[in-house]
Amino acid sequence: MKNKKVKMNKETKELINSHKKQKEKAPKLPAWCYVDDNGNIKVNIGSLGELIQKERNYLFITNKDKETLYEYNYKLGYWLPISKGSISKAIHDKLTSVGKWTSQNQRKTYEFINSGIPRKQFQDTIGHSPEMAFNFLNGVYNWSTGKLEPHNKKYYFEGCTSYPLDMANNQTSETNKYFKLLLGENAKTMMEFIGYSFYPSYEPIQCIVILKNEGGDGKT
Repeated sequence: MKNKKVKMNKETKELINSHKKQKEKAPKLPAWCYVDDNGNIKVNIGSLGELIQKERNYLFITNKDKETLYEYNYKLGYWLPISKGSISKAIHDKLTSVGKWTSQNQRKTYEFINSGIPRKQFQDTIGHSPEMAFNFLNGVYNWSTGKLEPHNKKYYFEGCTSYPLDMANNQTSETNKYFKLLLGENAKTMMEFIGYSFYPSYEPIQCIVILKNEGGDGKT
């Protein structure tokens, strides 16, 4: 026996189409929101807190009896000390974006994040012996390998240059001309000295440069 197709009347079709249009117009909720049995939008505090921690990568660094909150900048690859108010601001922005800010949601999410932030010692993070690497705008130059690596939080840099390192074009003809014009036979020595300043430690190179000449010639 074949199943008979049930024909929908005009009213039913219009109702279904209306429901579809309303569903399409309804704003898409982020993963940390859900709709309860009564059709009310609710906030999953744990999911929201985990998302913010993942995006911001908060870390408490302890130095003796002082604890400082840091946030990792993924784009520039360095750690920045921040106030706890920054956590509150991040929570506020997320909640208001879906119209679900309440003092209770704010407080509970803050407590969830703050209690779960990892804690590390100063000597194991930004206070450890510097690695042979330098942080540029477009990545980390590794002195040991001579290669440019992606930014990585493991280095615990506290800053970044405002310019990228161009590894493809290492010919500096204009710079060479300028140094030769300015410094003559000492051009190469000064270029090497400037290069040494990018080393994070004096360990591999022990050298000193003394600029000696009459006054008023631009030594300072």
